[in-house]
Amino acid sequence: MGGPARTYLRHREALCGLVLIMDSRHPLTELDLQMLGWFAPTGKPIHVLLSKADKLTRQEQALAFREVQTALTAIGSNCTLQLFSSLKKSGVMEAEVVLGAWLGLAVTPKAPPPTGLATEKTARAKKRSAIGWGARSVDRAGGRH
Repeated sequence: MGGPARTYLRHREALCGLVLIMDSRHPLTELDLQMLGWFAPTGKPIHVLLSKADKLTRQEQALAFREVQTALTAIGSNCTLQLFSSLKKSGVMEAEVVLGAWLGLAVTPKAPPPTGLATEKTARAKKRSAIGWGARSVDRAGGRH
């Protein structure tokens, strides 16, 4: 069972690793395990993204992570794992670092996006030369209006 997919994953020399995206709410499906089984014999690295992590509580994330980590440990030592959320953009940099290492690319962290709204106004510095109301009501000759 597996046919062309199994053959491709096992024998395609250009592949430098496998990124397997699993739904963190339903990890280790039969197809996930098949893909891992087909690719693991190559000895190339496997990186699992547990997607939709934002839909789980912290406790559920930890349970899913441990469950998949246990399965990956049984497969081999060249497997890595991370939580990922495309909606919240969490885990993107971690995945970039892993893939960059596979491809021999140095990945530098990007500056975080600015906080606040683009339409927010910034406070201007007050002019120190401005005079108060009391001084305005006095004319230059020293008399009041």
